[in-house]
Amino acid sequence: MYPGVFICYYDLSQYYESFVLYSTLIMTVSIPLVLIILSTIAFKNVRRIRAIPRQERRQLRTMNKKDFQLLRCLYIQNIIYVVCSLLVGASVCYSTTLHMEALTLREQAINNFLNNFGAILHYIPYCTSFFIFICVSKAFRLEVKRLIFKMVRKDLTTVREEENNQQEAVKDNIEPNHVISTINIKA
Repeated sequence: MYPGVFICYYDLSQYYESFVLYSTLIMTVSIPLVLIILSTIAFKNVRRIRAIPRQERRQLRTMNKKDFQLLRCLYIQNIIYVVCSLLVGASVCYSTTLHMEALTLREQAINNFLNNFGAILHYIPYCTSFFIFICVSKAFRLEVKRLIFKMVRKDLTTVREEENNQQEAVKDNIEPNHVISTINIKA
C-alpha cells in the first residue's frame, strides 16, 4: 500500500445481502398494495357521491368537475405506478431466487436484462404525470394553454374572441370582406 491511500473495505455478509434483497422486495410489494387499497376506497367514495341525487344530498355538490378530473388523473397515475412497481418487484424476486446460485451465461443475461428493464420501469411513473394530465384533464389543458399564451404575451381572451369570430363566420358561411381596388391611377 502506498502511504496516504486508505481503502475502506467491509465484508458483505450473507445476512446483509438477504436483508437488502428482502426489504426491497417487501417495499416493492407493500407500497403498490397500499396504493391499490386507498384507490379502491377513494373510487367507492366517488361513486357514492355521484350516485346520490342532488335533492337527497340537501347541500351543494361537494366536488366539482375539476375535482373529478383530478381524481381520474390520479387513478391513472396510480395504475401506472402499480404496474411498473409490480414488474420491478418481479425482477427483484427473480434476482433474489438466483442470487445464491452459480449462474450460467443465459441466466446472467436474463438477470441483467431484468435489472436494466426494471431500472427503466422504475422511472416511468415519474415521467408520465404531465402527459396524463394533458390527455385526461380539460381544465389542465386550458391552464397550460393560458400559461403558454401568457408567456408569449398574448391574452387568452382575445384568442378566444378570435376563435369564436372564426367559428361564427364558418357557421354563417360568410367569407371575410376583402377590398380589391379596381381603379387604375396613372401618374
